[in-house]
Amino acid sequence: MQYWSMLHVDQGMSHTLHTESLMTRSLTRRARRLLAAAMLAAAAPMSSGQSESDWSTVTEPVTAYLQARPFLQGASLAVFQADDLMHEQQWGSYTADTVVPIASASKLLSAVAILSLVDDGFIDLDAPVSAYLPADFPPGTLKGSMTVRQMFSHTAGLPSQSPYISDLTITLAQCVALIGQNTPLLAQPGSVFSYGGVSMQVAGRVAEVAAGQPWATLFHERVAAPLGLTSTDYAGLGQTLNPRIGGGARSSTNDLLRVLEMINNQGDFRGVRVLNEASVGEMLSDQTNGAPTGFVPDSIGEYKGYGIGVWIELRDDDTGEPTEFSSPGGAGTTPWINPGLRVYGAFVIDANLSSIDPLIDEIREFARLAASSCVLAGDANGDGVVDFSDLSIVLGDFGQTGAHLAGDLTGDGQVNFADLSVVLGDFGVNCE
Repeated sequence: MQYWSMLHVDQGMSHTLHTESLMTRSLTRRARRLLAAAMLAAAAPMSSGQSESDWSTVTEPVTAYLQARPFLQGASLAVFQADDLMHEQQWGSYTADTVVPIASASKLLSAVAILSLVDDGFIDLDAPVSAYLPADFPPGTLKGSMTVRQMFSHTAGLPSQSPYISDLTITLAQCVALIGQNTPLLAQPGSVFSYGGVSMQVAGRVAEVAAGQPWATLFHERVAAPLGLTSTDYAGLGQTLNPRIGGGARSSTNDLLRVLEMINNQGDFRGVRVLNEASVGEMLSDQTNGAPTGFVPDSIGEYKGYGIGVWIELRDDDTGEPTEFSSPGGAGTTPWINPGLRVYGAFVIDANLSSIDPLIDEIREFARLAASSCVLAGDANGDGVVDFSDLSIVLGDFGQTGAHLAGDLTGDGQVNFADLSVVLGDFGVNCE
C-alpha cells in the first residue's frame, strides 16, 4: 500500500472565519451559530483560522479515495476567501505546482482569453461566425449565423464531439475548416444546450483570426503573462498546432488560483486589468437563454445553466440569480468560485471526475459554510444580533459561577466584567 502523506496549511485570517460541520445543514440558524461558536472555542488554541479537524471532515474522504487507488499519484487543494487562505492541502507526491492535464477545466481559461478580445474590440460576442470565418461558415447560412456567445455557452447547435478536434497533426485553422465543411448542425443555433468541445474549437479559430495570432501566443500575452502563470499551456494532450480549446490545457493549483483571484476581483489581478468588470459579469451570467438541454454530463448532476466557459452550480433560492460557478474537467480537476462569498478554490487531480466529484461537492459546501458562518461572541441568546436581550442575560448571571451559564461568554465558568466587555464590544452587530 502506498503511503499517503498530507500537508496541511491553515493560515490565520484577517477576518476570522468560523467553520461548522456538514451535519449542521439541517439545523436552525440559531443552532448552527451556537454549534459554530462551540467549534470556534475548541479550535482557539490552534489558531484564529480554520482548525485542521474542521476541514478533515471533507478531506479525509479524499485520503480514503486515494488510498483505495494507489495508482494515482496524489491531489492538491486550496481554498481562499478574498485574499485569505482558508485551507490548503496536498496528498501523495502532489504540490501546489504539480502540473496535470485539466481537460474541460480548460474552458474557464479559454473563456478568459476570448473575453479579453471582446474587451479590446477584436470580437463581438453577438456577431455571426461568418463575419470572421466566411470561407468556412458562409454568410446567409444557418451555420454561419452561430455567434461566439453561443459557441462558448454550448448553444451553437454543433455536435458535442468531432474527430477533428482530437487530431494533433493538423492546425486549428485546418480543424475548423473541416468542421465547417463536414460537420452538420444538430439544432438551430440558440435552440438547444448541448455540452461539448466542437463549438469552442470554432471560437478559438475566431480568436486567432481576430487577433492575428496563433492561440498559444494570444493566450500567453492576454492571460498567462499578466497573471504570472508559469505552468499553464495547451499541451495537455500533446504538442500540437491544433490545441483543444475546450479541453487541452494543463495547469497547476497555483496557476488556477491566480485565474480565480482575478475573476473574484472583477477582472483585476494585483493592479493589472485582465478583464473588464462587464466581461466578468458576462462570464458569470446564464448565457443559455432558457434553451432546453440536449447533452449534459452525468457528473454535473442537476443542470442549473451555463455562463461563458463555466457551469452554474448554485442559484439563490429567492432571486434565482446564479451564485456559484465551476469548470470541472473529466480527469477531476475543478476550479470554482462563489463571488457573493468571495470564495474560490481549486482541486487538482488526474483521476476520474465521476468518482471524485461527490467529494469535491462536499468540499465546496464546507467552504461555503465556513465562509458564511456568522458567530458573534456577544450573542448570548444565539439570535444573530447583539442587543439589550444579550446584555440582560449577562447582567442576570453577573457574579455567578458554574457550568452552562448563558451569560458566561468567555467560557471560564464565571460571569464577570470580561463577559460584560464581550457583549458591549459586539453591541449592535447583526449577522443578517
